[in-house]
Amino acid sequence: QITIKPSDKINFNTSYTFTSAEDSSLGTSLLRRPKHKLNTDIDFKFSKKLNFFVSTSYIGETSDVGFNGGSVYRGGYVLSNTGINFKASESLRLFGKINNVTDNDHEIADGFRGPGRSIFIGIEKKW
Repeated sequence: QITIKPSDKINFNTSYTFTSAEDSSLGTSLLRRPKHKLNTDIDFKFSKKLNFFVSTSYIGETSDVGFNGGSVYRGGYVLSNTGINFKASESLRLFGKINNVTDNDHEIADGFRGPGRSIFIGIEKKW
């Protein structure tokens, strides 16, 4: 993982994972495990109360058993999320978030679609 803080208002994180998972009895790669995964997020602090963030993940190629049998090879995909937080007081936070901003069509396992674009708006109160 690499973290870069070019200023007090900007925080940049990135991480890369290489996975080599194998079934030792068969000598084959394990299913649904991408060899390459890259995550990046940037947090912009406009003030002590307001911040905005963007995160992007690349999930590499995977193989799977097809829903109707056989093997399926799936290309990699990219997911991006963004959001904003406003700290109204020490005990109250307002937030909004959009997951899968581009509404990327992807499958976690063959026949099981990953979540499409989702929008969340909320209030968090601490007592």
